[in-house]
Amino acid sequence: MKQFYFLLCLLGLLSLSTQLQADTWTYDFEDFAKQSKGDGATTQMNMTLNGLDWHMCGVTNSGGHWSDWKNGESSLKVFGQVYSSAKEMTNITLVTKRDLGTLKFWVRSNERWFGDGRQVSWIIQWSADGETWVTVGDPFVPADEPSEVVREINQRNAQLRIVREDYQTFDYTKPTEPFANIFHLDDMTITDMGGATPAPTLTTSIGSEIDFGEITLGASVEKRFTISYAGLPVKPTLTLTGDQATSFTIAQQETKAEGEDEVKIVCKAMQRGNLNAAVEITYGSLKISVQLKAVGKKENTGKLYSGGNGTEQDPYLISSVEDLFELSNEVEMNQNAYEGTYFKMTADISLADAKSYRPIGNDWGRDKDDPTRIRPFSGVFDGNGHTITDLNVEWADKMFSGLFGIVKNATIRNLTLSKSKIYGSACLGGLVGVVTGSISMTNCHTTSDVTIWTNKFYAGGLIGGLLFPDNTKTSHIFFCTNSATVKGELGGIGGLIGSASLNNLLITRCGNYGNISDRNSSVGGIVAQVTKGTTIIDCFNVGSIEALDAQNAENTHSGGIIGTAKLDEGRITISNCYSIGTSNKRSPIFHPIFDMRSLFGQVEMVNNYYASEVYGETYDQDLTGDNAKYAAIDVSLEEMKTEAFLKKLNAGRDAWCFMSGVNNGYPVPNDSHAEAVDDPSKALSNLTVKIVDGYLVVEGDYNDIDLYNIHGVQLDPTALLERGVYVVRVTVDGQSAAYKLVY
Repeated sequence: MKQFYFLLCLLGLLSLSTQLQADTWTYDFEDFAKQSKGDGATTQMNMTLNGLDWHMCGVTNSGGHWSDWKNGESSLKVFGQVYSSAKEMTNITLVTKRDLGTLKFWVRSNERWFGDGRQVSWIIQWSADGETWVTVGDPFVPADEPSEVVREINQRNAQLRIVREDYQTFDYTKPTEPFANIFHLDDMTITDMGGATPAPTLTTSIGSEIDFGEITLGASVEKRFTISYAGLPVKPTLTLTGDQATSFTIAQQETKAEGEDEVKIVCKAMQRGNLNAAVEITYGSLKISVQLKAVGKKENTGKLYSGGNGTEQDPYLISSVEDLFELSNEVEMNQNAYEGTYFKMTADISLADAKSYRPIGNDWGRDKDDPTRIRPFSGVFDGNGHTITDLNVEWADKMFSGLFGIVKNATIRNLTLSKSKIYGSACLGGLVGVVTGSISMTNCHTTSDVTIWTNKFYAGGLIGGLLFPDNTKTSHIFFCTNSATVKGELGGIGGLIGSASLNNLLITRCGNYGNISDRNSSVGGIVAQVTKGTTIIDCFNVGSIEALDAQNAENTHSGGIIGTAKLDEGRITISNCYSIGTSNKRSPIFHPIFDMRSLFGQVEMVNNYYASEVYGETYDQDLTGDNAKYAAIDVSLEEMKTEAFLKKLNAGRDAWCFMSGVNNGYPVPNDSHAEAVDDPSKALSNLTVKIVDGYLVVEGDYNDIDLYNIHGVQLDPTALLERGVYVVRVTVDGQSAAYKLVY
C-alpha cells in the first residue's frame, strides 16, 4: 500500500513538474537589483530569475523617476556599447533549456542617455546546444516610445538570447562610444510551445565565419560548407553583401541530402588588403549571416605594378586588372596622389571579373569633416593606345566616379574606354568623375558600346565635372572623342564634359558622336554647362541632343556645342566648329552651337556652322550690326562634305580633313598633331608663358614657338598683339605644350 501511495505521489510530482514547465514564465525586473546585487554593466552575471537560470553582461538595473518606463519603477537597462574583455559580448542569455513558445517583452530607448536615434539593431536567437544560434524574425530597434517585441520561437529543449545584430563583427573591447545605444527592457514572458509545430530550423556547418586566408592577386580559393534546414517546403536562398562582395562568388548550391545543401564559395583576389563580405542565408523568416574574409597579397617581387619605377623614362607598367586595382588601392589606402609620377599601359585590360573596382582617386565612405576625404590622382597616365573594357558598375549613391574618380593636376592620354555601363550619382564620367586644379587630356575616347547614366546631375562621356579650379593653371582637352550614350536626370549632361568651372579651359580638335539626353535640360554636345572662361576650337557634334525638360524649368538651355553658360569670370570663345546632331528642342532655349544672347560682351563666336535642314529652322537671323559676327552659319549637309566647306573650316590651316569611312563623310579634326599637346605640366615647370605690354614673352629654354589667334590663324610671335584670346604652342626637346592666354 505504501508503494502505491508513493507511486501516486511520484506521479503527482511529475504532473506538477510538467504543469510548471507548461506555465508561462514572467518577470518584471522590479527586484532585479536584488538579484544583481548592484553589479554594473561591465560585470558578467549569473542569476536565477523566477526559476530560470540566466547569464547576462552589459546590463544593469534601472530605477527612479528617469527610468523611462511603461509601468513600475524598474526595468533592465541594456547597453549596446560598453568596455568588455571579450570581443563578442552576449547581453542576455537563457541558460536553462525549456520548450520555448512565444517570447514577449517591452522595449524603449534610454531617453536620458543617448535617446536621440543613435540606437542599434538587436536580434533574438535560439540554440539547441548553446553553440549554434539561429535568428528568429526581424531585428528590432528600440524607439523613444515603448513598443512590444513578439517572436514565435517554438523549439523544444532550447535556449534563447538577445544580442546586437552585428555581434559577430562589433568589438566590445574597442567600443566607439562607450555606454551608448542604451535601451530598457521590461515585462518579459515566455510561453511553452505546447503542441505547436516546431518552427523551421536553419544551421550551417561552419559557424559564423569563413576565412579564405591570403590569396595571391589574380588567384582563386574555394571553400565548401553545408546548410541544414527543416520545417519549410523551400530551399534556403543565398545572397552576397558587403563592399567587397564582388570578390566572392557563390559557385555552387547543390542538394547533398534531404534537408542539406552543399555550398561552394570562391574568392578571387583582385586587390591587395582585406577583402570582407558576407553571405546571407535566408530560409522563411530565418536568416544566418556568415562573414567572409580574405587578404589579397601580391607576389613577393619587391616591385609595384608590372614593372618600372615611375619616372618619365621608366614609367610604372600597367598590364593587368590587378595593376589597376593596385593603383586604386595605393591612392586610396596610402593616400599617394602620385604627383610627378608616370604610368604606362602595356596591354588592353578587361574589368569583366572585377565588380568591386573602386575609381582611382575618390572620396567614398569618409565624413565631410575628414581632412583626408579627398584623395586624388595627380600623376601622368598614358594608355599607350590601349583600351579598357567591361567597366560595368552601379555606383548609385557614389559621387565623383569613373575609371578615375577624382584627379588633380593630372595628365591622361592615349586611352580608350569600351564595352562598359557606368551608373552613378553626381559628377559621373567615362574616364574621370571630377577634376580639381587642372587636367591635360589628349587622344582619349569612349566607344559607342559605352553607356554613362547619372541619377542626378553632371555627367560627360569623358569627364563629369571640372569644378575646383587652380587659377594659375591651364586645362587642355585635345583630340578626344565621345561615342558613348550619356544620360541624366537633373541637368548638366555633356558629350565630353558635364560642367566646366575651371579657368583657362581649352578644348581643341574634339568631337561628340554619342546620344546625349537628360530628363530636365542643360544638355550640350561638347560641354553642358560653363561658368568660367572656356575656349573651344575645331570641335564638332553629330550626336543627338535630347532635353526632355520634364520639370518645365524656365530659362534652361541645350546646344550642339555648349548647352548653357553663366559666367562668373572670363570669356567664352567658340570658333571653327560645327554641329549637325539632331535635337527634340524641348528645352526652352535651344541653339545648334550656343545661344549667347544673354552674354554679349563675354562671348566671341566666329566661323561656326550648322544645317537648318537638321533643325527645321534657321538661327541668328536677328543678329545685325556688330552682333552679326556672332551668328552661326547655315550650310547644307551636302555642302559640308565638300572641299569648299573644308577650306572654310580650316581658315588657312590644316586642322580639319576628310577621312575615308569616318563620320559619314563629314570633316573631322586632323590627327597629324595628335601628340602636340603631350604634357603641359612638364613645360609649366620649366617655362613661363605670358603677354607683357602686348608682346608674347616666353621665359625658359625652348626649341620653337607657334602663336595662333582664337580663329586658328597663325601669327608672328614677335608682333604687337591686340586685345583678345591666343593659343601658344611651345616645343621643348620634342615635347609640346599648349597655353591659352587672354590679353
